[in-house]
Amino acid sequence: MTAAFELYVDFMSQPSRACALMATLHPKLQVEVKPIFIHKKQNRTPAFLAMNPMATVPTLYDKNTRKGQPESCTIMRKLARMHVVPAHWYRDPSVIERVDAALDWHHSAIRAGEARLVWHRALAPNMGAKTLPQVAEEAALRLTRSLNELETYWLRDGHFVAGEQISIADLIIACEIEQLCLLPEGEERTKFHDRPAYPKVNAFMKLVRETVGAPWLEVTKHVHKVAAKQAQARLAASKL
Repeated sequence: MTAAFELYVDFMSQPSRACALMATLHPKLQVEVKPIFIHKKQNRTPAFLAMNPMATVPTLYDKNTRKGQPESCTIMRKLARMHVVPAHWYRDPSVIERVDAALDWHHSAIRAGEARLVWHRALAPNMGAKTLPQVAEEAALRLTRSLNELETYWLRDGHFVAGEQISIADLIIACEIEQLCLLPEGEERTKFHDRPAYPKVNAFMKLVRETVGAPWLEVTKHVHKVAAKQAQARLAASKL
């Protein structure tokens, strides 16, 4: 079967992983997942820029219209609206507003806190980039508020953010939270990665992993490999 779409992703990207999961879980969508590496500037080639001049991932390329679609939440909605995808992912009228609200919320909440914290605490130091402790501290505060909101509001009435069945919002949010595996050992890692103060969030993450199954392990193996490599490097440096 010839794929109708090509989905360009970098598996270090949280939204890329969410979109890749959506495509993998629903083979009838006919989406071919095509991994690229941003650090190798594979998103800056003439071919990629012709498809998406913003050079962002994920990007969904429609072979019929020959157009590229950026932005993960838009891609997820587009795929979930197709009738080969069960309605609980997005099309069910009883969950659409809740899912849309959760997707809108996550941008300025979970993602805003997690992405900045992980960058300044884990990624930037290993890349020799400038780190800003004040930005990291502000990000930690935002992430704390966001996890509290996820624990007390979004997961208040169900195991998933829109009730008792998984949706595209759950994939997006869970992939953001999984990125916290990159945090170095210490108080912040305990608070945000182990999350003893957030039992509902931890139960949610466990349920998402179990519901998605093997594809979750496949799309997250690269980020966990990077996390392990960074931890080994920190350990070696501490012995010098």
